[in-house]
Amino acid sequence: MAYGTCLYTDAESYTALSEKMPPDALNLFMNRYYEAIFEPVRRHEGLVTNLAGDAMLAVWVHKDMDPPKLIQPCLAALEIAQAVQAFNRTAEAILPIRIGVHAGYLSIGNLGAAGHFEYSPVGDTVNTAARIQELNRYLGTQQLVSAESLPEGHPFVTRPVGRFVFKGKSKAVDLFEVLALNHLAKAGERELGQRFAQGLDAFRQQRWEAAIAAFEEALVRHPDDGPSLFYLGLSRQLRTSTPAADWDGTLSGNSLQGAFHRHIITPPV
Repeated sequence: MAYGTCLYTDAESYTALSEKMPPDALNLFMNRYYEAIFEPVRRHEGLVTNLAGDAMLAVWVHKDMDPPKLIQPCLAALEIAQAVQAFNRTAEAILPIRIGVHAGYLSIGNLGAAGHFEYSPVGDTVNTAARIQELNRYLGTQQLVSAESLPEGHPFVTRPVGRFVFKGKSKAVDLFEVLALNHLAKAGERELGQRFAQGLDAFRQQRWEAAIAAFEEALVRHPDDGPSLFYLGLSRQLRTSTPAADWDGTLSGNSLQGAFHRHIITPPV
């Protein structure tokens, strides 16, 4: 068993693309796509262990909670997002990406049977990274990382996006969106993070009107901000169906039921 960080990526619209593009052309296209996202992993000393269609799993194995090593996957996540943006500007099709990062204990080695083995990490850390990646779809974000992935004194501008219990799990995970490196952050990114954090704090305290006002104000300047849209819809819903008094804002299928707009509270398996 080792301590490490898993970075999981998935591409939006791949199913539609694979239906429209001939297999040989798709193969060439995906090779160029993977070349773009592999480079940041290699540059930051990660190891690509698994590919499946449009998905990639990379891993960093390091000593327990070693801050310099924990920073590398988050740097890679930012650079992967930038690389895909550049790729999409010149490619014949647009393939947005979703990224999830989580750190914890895992086992890594040869996995398989009957003469077919792959060098691969296994464990809850891998599964959680995949679930975090999937949550981007519902929050309208591109890269999400767990609190376990962010060491103290990290060099990023981040914003908390909530605490989630994924379907089939019992432990909550605190998640953050990585917006930029501190020295490269724009004033609008810092302002958005601060305004959203105020709304999220009010949401957790069940102060629905204050939460709604904060998210609406954030959307005035950033009308397409996914997390603000997500929590604005949820705040309006909970204003008329308030959860238990001891609820701490954790989102799970066990504590909150139902759907609103295109968002669901608990991501699919």
